[in-house]
Parts: sequence; C-alpha cells; structure tokens
Amino acid sequence: MNLFIVFNNNYSGILQSQVIDRLSFVRERFHQEYHLLVFVSLSSWRHQKLIFQSKYPESTILPIIGGVKFWWVLFLPVSLVCTVLRPKQIVGRAIFATRLAQFARRLGMTRRVVFDGRGAVAAEWEEYLGSAGWPISLESIERIEKCALVHSDLVIGVSVRLFEYWTERYHLEAEMLKGATVIPCLLNSQFANMDFTEENKLKAREQIGLKSDEVVLLFSASKSDWQSLGYIAPAMVNLFRINPKLRLILLSNGLVDESIWLGFEDRVIQDWVDPNDVLGFYLAADFGLLIREETVTNKVAAPVKFAEYLASGLQVIISPSIGDYSDLVKKESLGLVVDLKRIDSIELSRPSFADSIRIRQKALNDFQEERFEKQIEYSFVFQE
Repeated sequence: MNLFIVFNNNYSGILQSQVIDRLSFVRERFHQEYHLLVFVSLSSWRHQKLIFQSKYPESTILPIIGGVKFWWVLFLPVSLVCTVLRPKQIVGRAIFATRLAQFARRLGMTRRVVFDGRGAVAAEWEEYLGSAGWPISLESIERIEKCALVHSDLVIGVSVRLFEYWTERYHLEAEMLKGATVIPCLLNSQFANMDFTEENKLKAREQIGLKSDEVVLLFSASKSDWQSLGYIAPAMVNLFRINPKLRLILLSNGLVDESIWLGFEDRVIQDWVDPNDVLGFYLAADFGLLIREETVTNKVAAPVKFAEYLASGLQVIISPSIGDYSDLVKKESLGLVVDLKRIDSIELSRPSFADSIRIRQKALNDFQEERFEKQIEYSFVFQE
C-alpha cells in the first residue's frame, strides 16, 4: 500500500484528472494500490467527504482544524494513517502535503517521498496570494518549498520551465533535484472519451443558439487573478467590432458586469456549469482562449485547459510565455500565439472540421496517461 496526500484542495475536474484518474491508472496498469488522504476546510468537510469517497472509495477525508496557518498540526492524523497503512511510499501534492510526508519518513513511517510539484508557490505568493492576505509568510513558503525539493526522493514537475525556475530561485545544482521528471496536466476521462463528430458539434451549437457561420471563442477559467479574466473582457469589445460573426462563451465563476460589453451583450454567453456538463460548450466552440499575464506563475504553468481545448478540437489562442505550451502551439500549428495587449486586433475565421480532428488527435496522443507511462511508473511505483 502507498499513500497520496492532498492539502487544502476541494474536488474539481483538475483533481479528478491529476489525482483520481492517475491513481486509478497506476492501480490498473501497475497493480499498485494507493490510499488517498485529503485535507479540506472544516466548512466544506462533510460535503467534500461525500464527493471524494464516491469518486475514489479508498480515501480518507479530514478537516483542517485552525486553518492553513497551522498545517503542521496535520502530521498527527498523517502519522495515525501511516501507522495503520504502513505505506511504502508517500506522494505529496504540492509543498505542504510533501512536508507532511517528509515528517513521516523521518520517523520511519515510510521509505520514499515523492514531491508532486504543481507550480511555483513562492512566486505565486509574491504575485497573487500575498496581496490576498494569505496567512503564511513568504519566508515560510520559501523554506517549505525548498525543503520539499531537496529532501524528497523524487520530484515531479508540470513543465521544464518549472524546474528551471526552481533551480534558479533556490540556487540548486541540477543533481540536487533527484529523480526529476516532467508530467504535465493530463486529460481526464471525460474529455478523452467525448463523442467527437461533426454532427455532434453542430448539435451542440444549435442547443446553445449558435449559427453555423458564427466564429465561437471559449474562455473557460476561474476568477483567480492569474487567469487574467479582467483583461479579457475589455479586449473582447474590440474583437467584436472587427469580427462581426464573433461570439464568446464565457465559463467562469468570476461574473463580469454586462455593461462592460458596451452594446455587444447579445454576443456573449456567460455561465458557470458543473464540470460534468461542460462538454457541450467545448464542442460548440472553434477557439479556446488561454490569455494570461506575463508572470512567473504563468510562465512555469501547465494549464489543464490547454489539453482540454485541444481534446475538443479547438485552436488555442495563447499568450507568448505560458509554460512549455506557447512554443508548442507555434511548432505544431495548434492555434495563435498572441500578446495580451494585441489580442483585440486579430481577425478570425472558423477552422475546418478536418483541422479540428488533427488537433484533437494531438491531445489524445500527447496528453493521456499512456503517453507518460514510463514517467508515471518511475514516480508512482515503489521500487524495492
């Protein structure tokens, strides 16, 4: 038995693909069992417990008592779980879960710790979380992030640029990142198995009220600052002016005041739907927007939206410096690389369905668990 720890993350489509689907794949392909230990806020604990255990029965969901500031107290329940399960290895999602795993290894409760690094946490604090009143200081974040890196037996990162950032920020020699491996954010089964046909695409457009000759942009994002929702809305007004057939599907929990569309309200479909109900919107679109600020957080990222857009056959309109993906869009002709300040000047036309099939195939080839089977085996299968 092995253990996977998640700290301060509620269930989402991202958790489904990056954790639950991954652990299910490891069990089916390599016969390695993982117990999932998730810490969530006290207010959401009962609801999240029901969701996680319905999605992954081999899981324990516990509340964070006292808030994230006292994350280290959670070593007590971690040690109890380890006493019962005796895991050979523990994988920690991000820095806090990994430090908890390292404490357990120090006491002989496990033999190997894997740091599943999801982003540049210290940079995220400087650029976003600090101004939002995050209760943990930058100095503490830097110390925890560095310890997660140098005291783990193996490190996973979502992009090459993330590893470059880590080595530069913490003055690490390349060999200090023991067993470093890159596994980007991959597709969940919902997108991989979608019924992608031209007929279904037309039906999806009709159901939403889109005309066959309209060019449809999809912007699917949260209200998180780094997803640049505030920059997209004003730019779209100018795009509407120069593209008379242009429509926008905006799937976001950060509601935009309709007055910002300046007379183009009828061109915008704005909604926030359950993750299980998004496929119709993706299928109806022609382009996916992945426009973000030029920050370190975004430069080292591997947004799962990129793979989801491709799997839906969408050309991606992407900022110049998003992880390893901006260069990939150029190299593979997967869309347009557009500076945030110039997005409002591009002219768009509907791509052919044949091109949509080509783009979807790229996603199926490059963003499924099977593509990274060797990396996943190396990282998640304990070697005696």
